[in-house]
Amino acid sequence: MLYVVQVNLYSLILCLIIYISMLRNTPNEHEKHAFLRVIVLLTMANLALDIPNVLLEGQAGTFVPWLIHIGNSVAYALVAVTAFFWFLYVDYFIFKDSNRIKGFLGYLLIPILIHFVLILLNPFF
Repeated sequence: MLYVVQVNLYSLILCLIIYISMLRNTPNEHEKHAFLRVIVLLTMANLALDIPNVLLEGQAGTFVPWLIHIGNSVAYALVAVTAFFWFLYVDYFIFKDSNRIKGFLGYLLIPILIHFVLILLNPFF
């Protein structure tokens, strides 16, 4: 358990260094840099959320199962959003056309919304 926390903290520090480097060295006007910044921030959020989940796992308490469930649900949602932004970043990097992304963005959001609904319905089934 401690090893997972150490790896997550190390990864979080590396992502923070990457993010600070991106803020200093990349221009703000490019959309591909904005996508990459969001991806790094989402990865940092997922790493930071995983630390309490790992520490709470196996602990006794009244609210611990609910906290673990909420943490896992948010983590699953963040993974889907991170994959969504990776797709947008790669598409923009290959085609360099934001109008192309706007054309099919609605279709891309359908699976994400279904994923969110299933995450919200999960405690009841």
